[in-house]
Amino acid sequence: GSSEIYIADTGNHQIRRLDPSGTLWRFSGNDPVATGTGPGEYAGPTGLHYDPSGALYVADTFNHRIQEVNVNAGYETVGSVDTLGEYDFERLYQLSGQDRAALSDVLERHGMQGLVAASNPLDLTPMADEGVYFDCVEAMIGFGAGVVMLGLVPLSEQLDTHKLTQAEAFAARLKSLVQTSGRLVGIVIDAGMPYQSYKAVFERQGFPVFDGMDMGILGINVLKNSR
Repeated sequence: GSSEIYIADTGNHQIRRLDPSGTLWRFSGNDPVATGTGPGEYAGPTGLHYDPSGALYVADTFNHRIQEVNVNAGYETVGSVDTLGEYDFERLYQLSGQDRAALSDVLERHGMQGLVAASNPLDLTPMADEGVYFDCVEAMIGFGAGVVMLGLVPLSEQLDTHKLTQAEAFAARLKSLVQTSGRLVGIVIDAGMPYQSYKAVFERQGFPVFDGMDMGILGINVLKNSR
């Protein structure tokens, strides 16, 4: 989106994203660092070009190609954090090759292959509904992540932000998942007063709900250390 800065990290074969809070994330590319030839993998990426439609074009130098990456998701993010502490709350759970393959299967099942890179943080498109979000959270927990931050942008027409019937069912499923797994899930809903009822759905189920990802990560860090 227009509020983020994308950086070609040539030496690490990754694209990084600097968000408005000043946090630098790995947006795409292999982790651990390695070259690759698959979608969302690079060998010495250099030039970047952003199209206002939401496409980021990457000059994938040593693979001799241009890759198109969809960045239109903004903060519609499922990001899991394994270790949170006073100085390490930006450390993300590292997906193994097996994890990425399993996550790719989840995305393909929902018809999102080619639109979303199987990475962490996981940026979902505005076409994602509650079912996609739940399956991705469940996958991250299944991989072994101790904490999952779930960012929802209620401006998406795919999320039930008004009738709230599907939202209630979604929140109840998330609560059951948390109770079964013993993991911690934080909810980020980056929206104003018109969506207070939507936020309340998750608060009633006992989830910590934050107004922004930066405050969410700090807040979930405090909750984790108090457990």
